[in-house]
Order: sequence, then C-alpha cells, then structure tokens
Amino acid sequence: MSSSVVPFRQRVIAREPLIGTFLKTPTGHATEIVADAGFDFVVIDQEHAAFDRTTADIALMAARAARVPALVRVP
Repeated sequence: MSSSVVPFRQRVIAREPLIGTFLKTPTGHATEIVADAGFDFVVIDQEHAAFDRTTADIALMAARAARVPALVRVP
C-alpha cells in the first residue's frame, strides 16, 4: 500500500520514518506550500508563533484540503 494511502496514525505506530516541519507563519498559504513540498506532516506551532484560534483553524483547514496530517503544538 502506498504511504500516501496509509493513515498517519498507522504510519507512526509502525515506526515508519516520517518527515515533517513546524509552521510559524500563521496563514493557510504556508500550510499549502509545506503540503506541496511533500512533507509527511506539519506541526502548527501555537507555542512559539503568532497562531491564535482563528489562524490555527485556517491552517488546519488548509492541511485537510491538501491531505497532509497536521498536529497543533499548543501554548
């Protein structure tokens, strides 16, 4: 099965090497760029960046639309 078809959780449990990055730019555009670059996941960094609830929601929606798993690092 292709890694793009296997759910993210299963890939983590299987200890598959995954490459992701932290987002510090509170826009949906940055999320789309990361997804297009081929990363396996993205971390929306509310702890060290200017993400508020609204911008985090926008980034999460962009990740979902781009079909890239997203995690949120909370403050």
